[in-house]
Amino acid sequence: MIEISVEQLETFDLLPSPIWIFCQDSLQVLAANTAVCDWLGLDRETITGLSIVDIRPPDEQAALRQRIAAFLADARETAAYPDQWQLTTSAGAVHHASVHWRKVVHAGRPAVLATFTDLSREHLAEKRLQEREAEYAREARHPRLADAAYTRLFDAAPGRMVVLEAGTHAIVAGTAEFSKTVARTPSELAGQIFFDAFPPRPGTEGARDMERLRDSLRRVERTRTTDVLPVMRFAVADGEGALRDRFWSVISAPVLDEGGQLDYIILRVLDVTEISDDLRDSIGTTGDGDRLTGLAHDLVMRADETEARLVRLASLEARLRAAEDLLGMGEWEFDLATKQNEWSDKIYELYGWPKDKPAPNREEYYELVLPEDRPRVAANALQFRDSGSDRYVFTHRIVRGDGAIRVMRGTGNLYRLGGRDKVIGVVQDVTEIIGLQDELKQSAELLD
Repeated sequence: MIEISVEQLETFDLLPSPIWIFCQDSLQVLAANTAVCDWLGLDRETITGLSIVDIRPPDEQAALRQRIAAFLADARETAAYPDQWQLTTSAGAVHHASVHWRKVVHAGRPAVLATFTDLSREHLAEKRLQEREAEYAREARHPRLADAAYTRLFDAAPGRMVVLEAGTHAIVAGTAEFSKTVARTPSELAGQIFFDAFPPRPGTEGARDMERLRDSLRRVERTRTTDVLPVMRFAVADGEGALRDRFWSVISAPVLDEGGQLDYIILRVLDVTEISDDLRDSIGTTGDGDRLTGLAHDLVMRADETEARLVRLASLEARLRAAEDLLGMGEWEFDLATKQNEWSDKIYELYGWPKDKPAPNREEYYELVLPEDRPRVAANALQFRDSGSDRYVFTHRIVRGDGAIRVMRGTGNLYRLGGRDKVIGVVQDVTEIIGLQDELKQSAELLD
């Protein structure tokens, strides 16, 4: 069994997933990372005073003891349980999670390393999906609007909004209010790349702001969630064609198709140019901003709050990247319905796959696999599909873009998320490990 060192415990604190270590005999919690403390709202001392069964409701503790006993009696080193566990925090909130167990040694004692995957968002999304399906069923009994009516409704919608095509960021449509703000007709805007339609003035802060907007759109495309930016500067032509700096606060929201894939991104623009001018005039004339209106104050507070959220998100992403680098592994997700892959940045690096391209589809992935290994890889995938198993394990060789041959080992578990079957797992480059094992085997044979 793997022995967990103090250094590895410190590494676990960098990971966003809750990780516990509990004793095989007493089931007492021996260690827990920072994510567990944040998750349950308890300090580390309190958590290590608990038994692992204490985190479950009383009526479920006997079943958990039986499951742990069965796992410890099994010859396997690891086990995954994709079914959702309900865990209650100190504040009374309920988390839904799946768990992965591994037999380890900690501080000289046989223990279990338990890694939890928080499925609360997926649980909420599935609940909302069920509500939406019920809503669709109700709507089916009523006449639906034609496409032309939807177009008129969107054009007349209050607020400045523009629709971009995902990936290309070409302008698809805009509300009448947005067209009025930028002094261009919908037909003049349609088809233009957003960043070409509104280029920043050379040598101004607008260039930096445009790059921040690009990053925001990339986050929406990667996470399929809404992203909010603080006030930014845009160079917009007025009615006479002269460029004038406008200050916009932008919210970017994804539009998904029926298969859950990203089709469009809607930008909602709040034009705060006049408020910004008032802010500068107030500070310039009074020195303390006493003339700020309530709306201006709300705007400043919102910008500060958004900036803080972005900093926390960047910190979390940095911690995840650091953990992936330290452990030499990356995360992947495969949608069984759409056959589409999603890779973390680390996997792009491990496979030598260009980061400006989507993760490879099944055919492209087989092209990466060493020809001698392809039949075995295909047979392994078919066995997983036909066996009904929840666990997928693979080891095979690939040829990177630079010609290097590497041995990749990965594992994944089947989950039902948002009404869709997905396999989610990790992959690691084990070339050096395999080489070391071969050397040790050869040395043992020589000694014999």
